[in-house]
Amino acid sequence: MSSIRLENVSKSFGATTVLKPLNLEIRSGEFLVLLGPSGCGKSTLLRLIAGLETPDSGRVFINDRDVTDKDPSSRDLAMVFQSYALYPHLTVGENLGFALKNRGDSASKIQAKVKEVGDLLDLSSLLDRKPKALSGGQRQRVALGRALTRETPVILFDEPLSNLDAHLRTQMRVKIKALHERLKNTIVYVTHDQVEATTMGDRIAVLNRGLIEQLDTPKNIYQSPVSEFIARFIGTPETCFFHSKINAQLGYAEKDQLAIRPEHVTVGSGEFAGKVLLLENLGAQTLIHIESAFGDVRALKQETGNLKVGEPIRFELNRSKLMRFDERQRETVNV
Repeated sequence: MSSIRLENVSKSFGATTVLKPLNLEIRSGEFLVLLGPSGCGKSTLLRLIAGLETPDSGRVFINDRDVTDKDPSSRDLAMVFQSYALYPHLTVGENLGFALKNRGDSASKIQAKVKEVGDLLDLSSLLDRKPKALSGGQRQRVALGRALTRETPVILFDEPLSNLDAHLRTQMRVKIKALHERLKNTIVYVTHDQVEATTMGDRIAVLNRGLIEQLDTPKNIYQSPVSEFIARFIGTPETCFFHSKINAQLGYAEKDQLAIRPEHVTVGSGEFAGKVLLLENLGAQTLIHIESAFGDVRALKQETGNLKVGEPIRFELNRSKLMRFDERQRETVNV
């Protein structure tokens, strides 16, 4: 497998700075997710790794080899795009074997590899079909299969599931993660979907305004966000942020921003009072929206009993789970 290293890499388009100088190390065999809102620079960063863009400054290394000035074909990687990018005039089998044929592999080797990948991705019965006869999920599996047939140590994914419905996205998430566990390719995966990021990535690099704001495991990013931006961007249901009037009561400075995850708010009794604004049924749990003197609070609960909208309610905060962001940690908020 291959490691990837970016050293002081930056990129601008005209007067617009997309990536400020940054460093990133991706471990060999790692599944790294680049996550962030639109315009944060994540796709540009992926394209710099792929060789589809050239950095304004800095160097790109793959397996300790400087590839900054190398074209994509010499970087020994494959890429899966959002748009599938299949050849419409070729069959599924021909699409899967296209890169192998292009590099001069024998017909028998191509046939064997196409069969292997077709079996792996449940495409065996579709090998003679053209892309127009496939569903969106099937096309995405072909695009993935085309990357796998090349047997590159690095595979780059650029928002590959954004065109699929929720059910198919779930299926493909499982498929891609299972393939990574089996094949151990180094994967760099771009998405704006935090569910994809937290369920698939070994680590997540969260980008904001052209910089990597936090790089860590999904669990650590969720439990210990380093900034207000991360706390707002990561987590469903959304994090509760409080007005500063609660700070003194909880023993914090007025300039600090306090926040808490909804699962750490309990209702039915407690120090604080409010009024039920909304009961949002999430299936196994209900999200209780509460109006309080220091802002809207949300609490997750499995059983809501006889709670009704408009009724008074008491609640408590798990103070050990409170998140505090000082002025420095609030400077990069961009949600």
